[in-house]
Amino acid sequence: MNIDSRVITLALFLIAQSVAAIWWASGLSSEVGRVAMLVDSKIPKLEEEARVCGTEIHAMKNLITDMGDVKSTIKGMDVVLYRLEDIEKSIAGLEDAMGKYFAGQRSVWEQQQKGG
Repeated sequence: MNIDSRVITLALFLIAQSVAAIWWASGLSSEVGRVAMLVDSKIPKLEEEARVCGTEIHAMKNLITDMGDVKSTIKGMDVVLYRLEDIEKSIAGLEDAMGKYFAGQRSVWEQQQKGG
């Protein structure tokens, strides 16, 4: 039986390639298993972190809403402050007018005391 050496070389090459592919695939399979184990151990921690982040996001949303309420309250207080300043100016004007009135009354009283 006379088999061409090229056929034997090709067969040996294909066998070597198949063995190398099987060896690579088994290494890949064990690596995939190791990565899957790492991912499975991390998932509960990630779920907990996502829950905490969701709670924090909700709290931040509430703070932003409260901040809007505070801004509207501050606007209302600005109006009250403006009105208070206006009232203070009015009172100062009344005090000035009353001072002038009483000064006039005192001068009338003093003239009555001198003349009387």
